Amino acid sequence: MKVNEPELDVLKVRDLIKIPTEKEVECESTSTLPLALKSILRYAEKVMEKDSSITFSLLADLFGISRKSSVLREHIIDLCNMNEVKTFTLVTYMMYLYSSVIGSKENVEVVFINPSLISSGNTQESRIRILCSRLMVSKENQVVLAPFNLG
Repeated sequence: MKVNEPELDVLKVRDLIKIPTEKEVECESTSTLPLALKSILRYAEKVMEKDSSITFSLLADLFGISRKSSVLREHIIDLCNMNEVKTFTLVTYMMYLYSSVIGSKENVEVVFINPSLISSGNTQESRIRILCSRLMVSKENQVVLAPFNLG
């Protein structure tokens, strides 16, 4: 896998992506996409090279551990075309959501669980241990977001 893009800073990304609320653009596939999503799709299709990815660092506060992650060009295109969402795409969205929550002025307490760690690719014992450890560090007033796909 070839990495063509610089590493992204979560807080800078949140500030760079301004999502229009009212404007919509007609997509070639006859579905309607918000302008921001249409721009991301155009970027992935026209600027990114085939088999390239965008790499970014996950903050330790997000999932309890810091690590690097990446999203492939094809996964970005799939997301924009409303196809199946891959785990790393979901992780990226959770990172954006987390940066929005910590950047907001409201006192919102959220704990995220990395979907790749509790997916069917890991043993049941491992998934239970990871889920338990994240729940143990959460506080009484926190919301715990743990996306899970049974399939």
